Amino acid sequence: MKAKRIVIGGLIAAGVLALCVLNPIVLPVFVGLKQIRKMEYALQRPQVYEPVGRQLALYCQSEPALFPEYIGPAWLPEELNTVGHGWASIRSNSAYVEMGGGFHHFGYSLVLDAEASTAQTRAWQLYMYSEDSKEIHLQTVKLPAGSYLTPDAILDKVVAGFDTQIRKQRDNMRAHEGKIQTYLRFNKVPAARQTCADMLADMPDNWWAVLVNALLMEEQSAGRGAELINRWVKQHEDFDRYMDLAYFYHLTQRPREAAQAIMRATNFSASAWGAGRDSEYDGNSEFRGYTAAMCAYRTGDYDAVITLCNHLLPVFLNGDYAKAGLKALKAAAQQAKAGQIREVAWDSGILPFDAFAKVDIAKLLGRAVPRPTRQDLRD
Repeated sequence: MKAKRIVIGGLIAAGVLALCVLNPIVLPVFVGLKQIRKMEYALQRPQVYEPVGRQLALYCQSEPALFPEYIGPAWLPEELNTVGHGWASIRSNSAYVEMGGGFHHFGYSLVLDAEASTAQTRAWQLYMYSEDSKEIHLQTVKLPAGSYLTPDAILDKVVAGFDTQIRKQRDNMRAHEGKIQTYLRFNKVPAARQTCADMLADMPDNWWAVLVNALLMEEQSAGRGAELINRWVKQHEDFDRYMDLAYFYHLTQRPREAAQAIMRATNFSASAWGAGRDSEYDGNSEFRGYTAAMCAYRTGDYDAVITLCNHLLPVFLNGDYAKAGLKALKAAAQQAKAGQIREVAWDSGILPFDAFAKVDIAKLLGRAVPRPTRQDLRD
């Protein structure tokens, strides 16, 4: 019998191995499920869920306007961040934390227990949820009805969370960005500006750090920001950096200089995998380029539009993406040069490039900023 069990076990193992070889997706799924089970076990430990439950309850009892729609790891207890990086949503009578995603969702949910609450005390019930499983009750959190976190207490906690991330990775652009926006959310503009300077010291070659600081410098002294970003572009000239330069000039309302930067960008390849940086903010070169071309069209720089469209139309790293929009824009620019100027609607299949979708750049600079946003799709 023992030999039989060994043979059966070996056959099962061989079958799993063969399945993984034939279908490479299987192995990551097995590994992912194992990691999920490990995280779910950790979420049921008191040393993890107790600080989470208390902090979520305090958040719920605090001013709702202080919280964005979704909060990330910097807002959550470090005990939870050691398990994994989740995101949360806070309401006045409930909260939830999502630790999974994709094919399996799991995390915490907190709900106000109205029946167990009194005029003096609020009772909150914390559960762990796992997709396709019954919720597990973990604890009852009771707080004085008047307990809450002040804005300064929340700010200090969140900034400390971002500082922890930055200490672990100095070039963590998301952490720097999140810290800046947190200061802006709490109306600490000078602190947000200082954080921008600190970010540039940590990431002197990062496009977003250079762009933000160039804009701030330009507000303080005309020409200083342009000097910073031009010096950075010259250090390593390529398509990306000249697109960043054109974007800077667009935001500072210098269309002639923006058009010149666009023309210079076309001296460099837009077909390399690095072109466009393919990040959360840039996407691909056609995505960046279409936004730059639309801005140039609206300011009447038709030669720049045509040259950039011609440069991007042969790029097929992303298939036919943006091709229809680029062709239509090029045709409109050619007609405009012949005197037939018309409004061009933003192609609905191409989102505008917006470097400040997650940061209130107008509050940071203290002025309105004419950047392309999703609103442009309604043109």
